[in-house]
Parts: sequence; C-alpha cells; structure tokens
Amino acid sequence: MSWVSPPGVVITSEFNGNLDNPELDPFWAEAQRLGLYVFIHPALKLDHGAQYDAYDLARAVGREFSLVQALVRLINGGVLDRFPDLIVQIAHLGGGIASVLGRIRSYQDKDFWGTKGNDRHGGLPDHDFDYYLRERLIFDTAGFCGDVRSVKTSLFELPSERIVFASDYPQEIRAREKVKEFVDSIRALGAEGARILDEYTGLLLPGR
Repeated sequence: MSWVSPPGVVITSEFNGNLDNPELDPFWAEAQRLGLYVFIHPALKLDHGAQYDAYDLARAVGREFSLVQALVRLINGGVLDRFPDLIVQIAHLGGGIASVLGRIRSYQDKDFWGTKGNDRHGGLPDHDFDYYLRERLIFDTAGFCGDVRSVKTSLFELPSERIVFASDYPQEIRAREKVKEFVDSIRALGAEGARILDEYTGLLLPGR
C-alpha cells in the first residue's frame, strides 16, 4: 500500500452555509487552478443540530446526513459543472449515500415531482446524477468504525474505482490490530478490495 500525501485542502460539509453557495465559487476556482484536491469532512458542529441533542445522534447519524446533503448540493448546485477539473473527495462513503440513492435519483425527475422551474428545488446538473458518482467524486472508507459491511453495502451503488481506503484511526478505531482487521477484510473482497486499498493515488493525483 502506498502512502503518498497529495496536495489538498480540507473543508467541512457545512459551515454556517452550504457548499453550493455562489460566494464560495472563488474558493473552488482557486482549488482548481492550483490543482488541489478538496477533502470534505463531516461538520463537527452542525448548523441545525437541535434534533441531534440526545443519544449521541449528531455523531452517529447527523454528520452523515450533512455529508449527503453536501454531496447533493455540489451536484445539483452546479459546482462540479462550473469547475470541471475540480477534484473532490467525500468522506465516509459519501455519508453512506448508497442506501438512499434510489430516493435521490427519483427526486431528480422534476417533472414527476412537480418541482421543475422552482428556484429552490428545480435545479439540475448538466449530466445525470450517477455521472458525478462514476466520474467526478472520490469516496473513502472511513466513518464506519471499521465495519466492512458498510463498504460492501456501498459497493452496490458506488464503483470501487472511486473509493479510497481510510480508517479514522485512532478516532473510531483505537487499536492498531483492528485497523489490520479492517484492511484484511477489504482485501478479502478480491479485485474490488485491491483497488480500494492500492489505486487511490491515481484518483487524487491524476497525471502524476
């Protein structure tokens, strides 16, 4: 496994605003110009966190919902279309977006759902939603406490060629042997697992 550290910048999935806000376009433009990849981590403080004020819900699911909405905004808000050379990595398998992609795809049909032409809800990207999952975004395997079942679930929807390895050690996995178990369980997936473990440099450092 190679451990190259590519040039990039880290932002959170929300910070008193959303990632498709046009005011952020200068940031995206500069990241693209400099060839930096942008790593999007779940916000540690959610903008609207009142509903997560018990049972550790903010950490358990709130941060993942934040990643999902950030991903949808990057696509439907046209950020990836305005900046076609931008490289974006979404943490935590896109917040586990694979499990809700059926709903997201359906609500892209603005005619069916009666939102076509609506300023807030009718926006669509230049390509179909899955194009951005297959061609534009990169995902990682952190965020699920080393449980390979979450990786397996995501592989039903996300191409393994767009997933890179990460573990969140020592935050969620606090023993080194558990990281090894996680690596071994991904490698046991066969060719798909090998791509996840070994081919990320080509995604984050294209042409290098």
